Amino acid sequence: MHREITLFKEPEHFVFSREDGRPLDPDHVRRYVLYPAMAAARIPVVKRESGLHLFRHTVVSEVAKRLGLKMAQDQAGHSVIQTTANIYTHVDTDQKLQAAKALQEPFATHLLPTLSGNPLSSTN
Repeated sequence: MHREITLFKEPEHFVFSREDGRPLDPDHVRRYVLYPAMAAARIPVVKRESGLHLFRHTVVSEVAKRLGLKMAQDQAGHSVIQTTANIYTHVDTDQKLQAAKALQEPFATHLLPTLSGNPLSSTN
């Protein structure tokens, strides 16, 4: 819908811009759009962590999770994949739970029966 009404449709144009096509002022967007939305959602604003760049990290993390690290690198425009992997991707709670569940089966099946037949207290 936005593309249908905007005057700026060329590849070099900004998706969201001022009325004259210049880029939006990030301080204005942060102060009058992002922070009020965060306040309404009761999300705390943390200095140097709650800015618009947070969206870039979120997008890169989500692309990496769903489509792989190489696609995330391409999406972010990073020349070195280490930048994508070490700085821009983050592990979320769901991923931590998946890792714990992935380890649960091998430990329950293979390690615990061995330990129950061989109490550690008798060897320590």
